[in-house]
Order: sequence, then structure tokens, then C-alpha cells
Amino acid sequence: MNMHTLSPLGVAPSISVSLLPTQGRTMLIPATNGLYDDGLIYHERGHRAQTQMAVVRRYLDAVNQEMSDSAFSRRTFVQLFAEPGLYRNRDSQEWYAGAALHALSLPGFNHYIYSTLNQQVLATLERRYQTFFSRPDADVYFMGANCNDLAGGIVSESEFYISARRPKSTPNSSTRILHPVPVALTFSLCQSDVYLRWETVAAISRLPYVNLILYYPVDALNRQMPQAQMEQGETRVDAFFGGKAWRDLYRRGAGQSRHEQLIAYYRERLRALGFGEIVTENDLALAPLDVESDSLGDFLMFAAKQPKGAEFWDAVKNQASS
Repeated sequence: MNMHTLSPLGVAPSISVSLLPTQGRTMLIPATNGLYDDGLIYHERGHRAQTQMAVVRRYLDAVNQEMSDSAFSRRTFVQLFAEPGLYRNRDSQEWYAGAALHALSLPGFNHYIYSTLNQQVLATLERRYQTFFSRPDADVYFMGANCNDLAGGIVSESEFYISARRPKSTPNSSTRILHPVPVALTFSLCQSDVYLRWETVAAISRLPYVNLILYYPVDALNRQMPQAQMEQGETRVDAFFGGKAWRDLYRRGAGQSRHEQLIAYYRERLRALGFGEIVTENDLALAPLDVESDSLGDFLMFAAKQPKGAEFWDAVKNQASS
């Protein structure tokens, strides 16, 4: 196993990265069946979460198709607050793959970064990669780091990668030829609590070609908002929304309308960062948000900087209706 420090990503050199060797075999995991209990940790979720994950996989398939036919030299999938890669439906007992493993099966990506401070989850995901995949064409990194801190390093390193390759000048001419941006990133922000900070999303938005898979953490916000809206100092909820303006919306709303207003507010904040294509699970005709449910989990959102993102949503909707 080759070990590399994270200095190029702007992270403290004391944190190490493992670039895993290939295992001499390839076994792509089916998206929704053929999975089994491998004795490692997994997440157990309800039907809503399984439906959401099916949508995420279809979205990644659409991005993969675009990346496979593109001129991008680096095509990166990043999962912050990484999940262990395997899920089971608590009602049907069906096993299904998460975005972490599904992305590894897609040749359109050639650069992977998985990060979480949960060492058990990170070790589990790394073990599953070693067991089921062989990707000699790809760099795969597993990082035990603060995800909010790491995101800025990933963005800075990507910006350096871009600047080192564009623009170029023709010989004996001052004419600058703008080549296609050589790096595209898809970020999956897979938090199960209120961990994501708005400044992290803002840092990611600096990149010209980036797609976001976001989870608005309904359950966690419901637990923390009642106390957070009364605190004088900054809370994790403030950090998630990027300020305290959410508090007025929270106090004026009630029940389902409260989260509808907050999601709309978050969506407009994304638009102000330059994400022109923003879609939520309601736009994709999934089950509507039901705040009376005992366990709401997360509300799924997608955002893209480029108009091409609209084609990804269309592909997802077309598959859902077929």
C-alpha cells in the first residue's frame, strides 16, 4: 500500500492518504440486488432512503455517460461525510449499494476521494473497495479528515490543476487558446447530521464545472433548531445555512411549510453562488416531504454550475418514468 501525505491538498501533512493497490480482479456490484451481508458495517434505512439512493445512482450514471465522452483529463467523484457503501432496507431486508460503491463501478470517473472522521466507516469502505474492485485506471483515496476543512484543499488543488493546463499560447503568437477545463468534480455531501458548513459549499462553488449531491438533514435539523434558534452565539445550524437569517423563517413557519420555506431559502442561496441548475426530490416526483413522519431522514437536492446539468435531471426523470 502506497502512502501519500495530503500536502498537495492543503491539509496538514500529519494526515495520510492511502492509494490502494489493485486486487487483480473486478467485480462490479449490482445496483439493487446480488448484495449480501459481508460482515462489515452497513446502514439500515427505510423505503424512502432506498428510493433516494436509486435516484442518486441514476444521476451518477448520467454524469458517467457525459464524462466518458468528454475531454476532461481528471473526472473526480468526491464523497464528504462518506458512507460505508452498503445499505439494507429495514422493511424488505433488501441490500443495495450506496453512491460510494456505485461510483467506483463507473469508468467515466478516474479520480475518487472519500473522507470522513469516522474511522470505522472509512476502513469498511476501503475494505469493500479492495474486495470488489480493480481500478488500475483510477486513483482512489480514503482520507480521515475534517470534511469541511478538506473541501477547501480539494478545491485549491483542483484550481491549481486547472491553471497549470489552461490557457495555452500558440507558438510565435500571443493568441491564447482556451482548451476545455480539464477537471470536473461531482461532490456527494452525504451528511447524516448537521455537519456541512455553508462556507464549504461556497468554496466548492469556485470551481467552473462541478455537480453537487446534497442532503438537507431534516431529522437532525428538527432536533437542533428549537434550541439553536434561541442561542446567542453561532450554532451548527447557523453554519449550515451560512448565517442566522434562517431563524426568522423558522419562527414564522410551522410544520411542513417551515421546511418548505427553509429549503427554498437554501436553494436561492445556492443560486446566488452560481448554481444555475438546482433540482430537489420533489421536482423529480419522489414522495413529498412529510414532517409528521417519525423519521424523515434527509431531503435530496442536486445542483450544477453548468447548463449541462439540466440534461442529467432529464435522464434521471426519463429512467424513473420508464
